[in-house]
Amino acid sequence: FFLMRSPMMLGAIVVYTLALHLFGPVCAYLAALAAALWPHSVFYAISGLTETAFTLLVCTAFLLLYLRRFTAASVLLVLSLIPLF
Repeated sequence: FFLMRSPMMLGAIVVYTLALHLFGPVCAYLAALAAALWPHSVFYAISGLTETAFTLLVCTAFLLLYLRRFTAASVLLVLSLIPLF
């Protein structure tokens, strides 16, 4: 059960980090809270669908693009397409 929900929890951490860099600590806290408690995310995490893994990979890729780690971001964007097929 924990392994199915871990992409959602890690996604909230990535959303927090990205929002912290872009908008500041208050907005980062609200964004992470929304990412962790969004009803569709909770449903997808519990049912074991791949949307949470996709969201984690894409948000991490956006964070890496912001940090100018273009090669790692490109790899994550390509890997984010794999669970969809």
